Amino acid sequence: MDPETFARMSAHPGAAIEAMRRQYGLDQPLPVQYLKWLDGVLHGDLGYAISTGRLDRRSEIASRHRAPACS
Repeated sequence: MDPETFARMSAHPGAAIEAMRRQYGLDQPLPVQYLKWLDGVLHGDLGYAISTGRLDRRSEIASRHRAPACS
């Protein structure tokens, strides 16, 4: 959800929370959430990083764990 939409919905916290739950699939039963997550992981999709806003967690992990250059 873009920040502008979230800001407008902040006047109605219940609606904002429900919109975020739907966006991240948290409105689904736990077994459904787990199976969707597992399917994504098995296909190389590590999900969305809320903290950085990146869609591709693989590139984020790789950028943090690069092997040092050998000299």
